[in-house]
Amino acid sequence: MRRLDWLVLLGAWAALALPSLPALAHDAAFPIAGDTILVKADDGRENRKFKFKISGDPLLRVAGHDPRPDGASLVVNGTGDHPRSTGRINLDANLWQEMMNDQDEVVGYKYLDPDATRGGIKKIIFKDGKLVIKAKGAAWNFRPQGDHDAVWVHFVVEKEEFCSQFNVLEGADVLINDNGYYQAVHANAPGTCPEQICGNGEIELGEECDDGNRENDDGCSRSCKITECVAQTFDSTYDAIQSVIFDSPVYGCTDGPCHDSVDPAGDLDLTAGSSYDNLLGVPSFVNPNIVRVRFNEPDDSLLYQKLLAKFKGELPYVGDIPAGSPMPTAAPALTESHLQGVYEWNRNAAPRDQVVANTQALLGACLPPPDPLKIPQPEAPEAQAGIQLTPGPWPLSANSEGEICMSAYFDLRGVVPASARFPCPEEYAQRKFCIRDPSQSCESDEDCPRANDFCYQRSALNETDECFAIHRLALLQDPQSHHSVQFMYAGAQGVHDEGWGEWTYKYDDTSHPDHGQPCEPTEIDPAVGYNPHCSGEPKEAIACIGYGPWDFSNVFAIFGIDANAVNVNVSQEPIHDFTYADGVYEVLPIQGVMAWNSHAFNLTDKDTTLDAYMNLYYAEPEDQLFQLSGLFDAGSIFIQDVPAFEKREYCRTWTADRGTRLTRLTSHTHRLGTLFRVWGPPNEPCQPECSSGNTLCFGDPDVPFCEGPREDEPFYVSTIYNDPQQLLYDPPVEHDSLDPNDRTYYYCAVYDNGSAPSSPVVKRRSTTPPSPFGALTGRCFDL
Repeated sequence: MRRLDWLVLLGAWAALALPSLPALAHDAAFPIAGDTILVKADDGRENRKFKFKISGDPLLRVAGHDPRPDGASLVVNGTGDHPRSTGRINLDANLWQEMMNDQDEVVGYKYLDPDATRGGIKKIIFKDGKLVIKAKGAAWNFRPQGDHDAVWVHFVVEKEEFCSQFNVLEGADVLINDNGYYQAVHANAPGTCPEQICGNGEIELGEECDDGNRENDDGCSRSCKITECVAQTFDSTYDAIQSVIFDSPVYGCTDGPCHDSVDPAGDLDLTAGSSYDNLLGVPSFVNPNIVRVRFNEPDDSLLYQKLLAKFKGELPYVGDIPAGSPMPTAAPALTESHLQGVYEWNRNAAPRDQVVANTQALLGACLPPPDPLKIPQPEAPEAQAGIQLTPGPWPLSANSEGEICMSAYFDLRGVVPASARFPCPEEYAQRKFCIRDPSQSCESDEDCPRANDFCYQRSALNETDECFAIHRLALLQDPQSHHSVQFMYAGAQGVHDEGWGEWTYKYDDTSHPDHGQPCEPTEIDPAVGYNPHCSGEPKEAIACIGYGPWDFSNVFAIFGIDANAVNVNVSQEPIHDFTYADGVYEVLPIQGVMAWNSHAFNLTDKDTTLDAYMNLYYAEPEDQLFQLSGLFDAGSIFIQDVPAFEKREYCRTWTADRGTRLTRLTSHTHRLGTLFRVWGPPNEPCQPECSSGNTLCFGDPDVPFCEGPREDEPFYVSTIYNDPQQLLYDPPVEHDSLDPNDRTYYYCAVYDNGSAPSSPVVKRRSTTPPSPFGALTGRCFDL
């Protein structure tokens, strides 16, 4: 069997891609140097003007962006003693036009609105290296009320942001900074785009609320503080959707001809008390391959797509499946804020009885404070199609953030069908060898002749040495999760090793009589292959470093050496559903302990828990041709050595082995990593130069030093460490050239340790947690 690979380059973590790879939606933020900005709002509302221009910045790229289907928005805000903001201005998708060159190629987009209906915006030019924005009139509501420390412009297309900052401290020439008037030129690119933007409609750390508008009486002030709400009150976001949208006489959703309780169209009853059960997870009446509402996934939800289609004046699709007619059928489209309210509810687990942040202002309703959101346990695969695994919940206190590792045992010998089972390949195969000489087989310690050596058994927990193949992996988590990583233990220790902690029952309902009680993980339920709710002790652990038995707690796992911690999955968003290419499969042992590493945050005032569920779908025989394998290159993971208040870029190459096939490519840097770029082959192999005194930096004396980033355009760019670009390739990318340069990729990472006011906060030893490597080094790490 041949192996297909997905690649992670660890310099922090990073990945590669080719230009033709399809991309998954991700957050990205590109700091851009600004040419000019003018705010003139001191001569009456009708005479207000705003002008902004960028030119010549290579990070401002149109490729992959189309503001018509993807959507675009704008926020302008001033910081200092007199903070002001436009709030989020959502641009009308129908007012964008393509800009073509002489070869009829799209080179950019133009937005024209003579009536300035959206926030006063009249014109936008969006091209490679150029962004021009003009606004005029009473609808433009950014009026400086005194000196600003800085003025920011944030232009967003889909989930990618371009930001500029005009700030004397970062090099801009501020010409006028006064009541009603601000003018500046020649702004350097900020260190990073800010993590918190009051007025962008997203609650970020440090904000009590953010509803994307400038109203003060809707429960969220223009300074993103919770205030009194003046409107009709509801107990939950869904209650408000029911009243404001479904029961509204304007939209007529529950009128007799539509979705009443007597003869509902499409067998969909949207009346109060019935609508929720008729929506969540229910297949469409017209096409059972579509569900009406899929929690966390508005793009895959029939309800939202039909409402969106009416708003955009198009026919609805769910994926590439036609979805009938737009909704409401005989009434006006939902207002933009009402539509966004449905989106936020759908995207955040579509709860029945909870409050989703920011929906109060969007729906024009008064709601209780936001809840920490939970997903219902997803339906497990059918018995012969797959299996569901879960470690159970771990506690997440109010206003907290944490990263834990927790173990869960399974024994699927009575569950997995014969068609998906086979002897384990090398990474999981049982074998005995001398620990100091792995090439030496043994049956006992006496077979190991070297001093202080002993006989070690790998994969001891997998008694029958059987594995099984999967063709699809779907991980579903509560919305507050940042990432989730799963490792399979393939070492010699037992299920009761103290490294797993105490095995106890865990329930979201802590009043359950068994909650917190000891449990025996090997007392499995034969229907599911594990003891439900029974798992090891959650422990604070970054990437599971220092967690588990002695032969699992190995830093070499970071370097791509499995170290008895075989990486199964990496998810950097709450939902990760991935089906491998035809003929491709991944392998898991049929029995063992899986370690679950999760990072989550709870921005609410209520304690909650984090749950994660993994659905594994068996590979049919025709998909058991190419085994998936992870490729890691971490030779420069500790090259980063950026002094306080400085910024540096490090470059390195990675060469694919001949015969490699790449299928999935992504990236991940840590907090100080602000820009990651990759250039495709051909490239000469090179390495970064180690800083003096960096005891953890290792180099190869036969490989030359890299000379910095290439001048041409990279095919991969990522700027947000916790939501990187993800690229897929089907069919896989082939690497068969005899010349290794044709299989060599060049990648560079920028690390910014507080070089400018807008940069990530400088890393300080006094606030750095202890190194996960213990006494190995006294250095501090950005993990």
